[in-house]
Amino acid sequence: MHHAPRLVLFALAASLAVGSTAAQELRSYGDDLSGQVSSTPLGWGFQDASAGGQHSLALRSDGTLVSWGSDQYGLITSSPFGGSYAAVSAGTFHSLALTPSGAIEAWGRDDAGQVSMAPTGTGFVDISAGGYHSLALSPSGTITAWGADDFGQVSGTPVGSGFTQISAGLLHNVALSSNGSIVAWGNDSDGQVSGAPTGSGFLQVEAGGSHCIALAADGSLVSWGKDLFGQVNLTPLDAGYVQVAAGSERSYVLRADGTIYGWGSVSPWFSTVEISTPGHTLIEAGATHLVTLFDPDCNGNGISDHTELASGASSDCNGNGVPDECDISSGQSSDLDGNGIPDDCLAPPLYSDTLALSVAFGGTQTFQLAAPAASQLYLLLGTGSGTSPGTPVPGFVLPLNLDAYLLHTLLAPNKPPLVGSFGLLAPAPGGGGQATASLILPAAFDPSLVGLTLHHAFVSLSLVGGTVTFVSNAVPLELEP
Repeated sequence: MHHAPRLVLFALAASLAVGSTAAQELRSYGDDLSGQVSSTPLGWGFQDASAGGQHSLALRSDGTLVSWGSDQYGLITSSPFGGSYAAVSAGTFHSLALTPSGAIEAWGRDDAGQVSMAPTGTGFVDISAGGYHSLALSPSGTITAWGADDFGQVSGTPVGSGFTQISAGLLHNVALSSNGSIVAWGNDSDGQVSGAPTGSGFLQVEAGGSHCIALAADGSLVSWGKDLFGQVNLTPLDAGYVQVAAGSERSYVLRADGTIYGWGSVSPWFSTVEISTPGHTLIEAGATHLVTLFDPDCNGNGISDHTELASGASSDCNGNGVPDECDISSGQSSDLDGNGIPDDCLAPPLYSDTLALSVAFGGTQTFQLAAPAASQLYLLLGTGSGTSPGTPVPGFVLPLNLDAYLLHTLLAPNKPPLVGSFGLLAPAPGGGGQATASLILPAAFDPSLVGLTLHHAFVSLSLVGGTVTFVSNAVPLELEP
């Protein structure tokens, strides 16, 4: 609803390594009564977004516009889909778009002239759609306002130049001057105008329903205005934030790592919220929902995941939009053989259906064995003392440390807890040899073993002489309560 200044905030976000400002994904959170969350467009390639009453707007990287959510007053069907735009702003029941030449297009509810009275001409550099009025900013920093004026939200617009940011609330407005001081005007029923902080050095200010929030140079926050739902007194007192957004009765902040925190009105859609997934680069608050741009950098190398995948610098074998190395490092995918490829894409020589069993309830760990050649013997071995430095065998290093359990599995194959741990490799459909084996843990087993991690690996052996011809990776099994 209250769009932040693109150039200022995008530069700030980039300097703090929040992420790229182009070719990003849209994500929405909160109230979904009109599909403003569930209808969020999928895929990458977005550069700007804005949230309104119960609808949202976004710009693709090529400047084309997309809108979704409530179609009341033609908010969706009247959207100008054919052109190219530089910015968008969604109000309560109307929307604005800014062309690359700085011309303003408006559509939606027009009972106060918030659409038909939009200024003509070109050269505007920012727009902000409010409740029933709107604001625009010129290159020199002068502010133009139009629409409803019942609280002076239009006629009270400050004159002069040098403003760098504008934000239209429901019935009031705030603006930021070049020295970082804040000016507010319009409805002051809850101190949303008279309570504006004095001083300078603020980086961003946003108007909500009847409250405001500002971001100081040190990343700390100042809020004022209506506080019925704690949107003021619940404001975090720490610093380190890089962006703020104000909804109808809520506020949100963006951290440098791209995580989000929100507070204020508790509803069926939002209580105090922590969006802990990093990678968000822009937050825009509507009345009761939030739209964001999302561009994570899971490995922290300064290059977004999307860019890495698009350039071929990283692979995504499972097609989940996350580089394989990040799937592995986060634990989303296992890599039991350490080849850098998630096991769900390329199964390692030794693979199991579980990596943990309960000592109290027992269970079975089933192993799938794959060896380079069939018609050879296999022997599954285990250890309770780790995988490094391992145990030397002729021509190989078995990734199991020598201990009593290793000796048991070596000298008593096919004995509890292992079943099928020794036998003949059968031909595999794609070539090589294959077999299955199991570890069976009885229920109510020794509770002193809780916390122990067993590891298993197998060797293949020639039928003549029993020479080791292959050693597999190790697979863990954590013994839990």
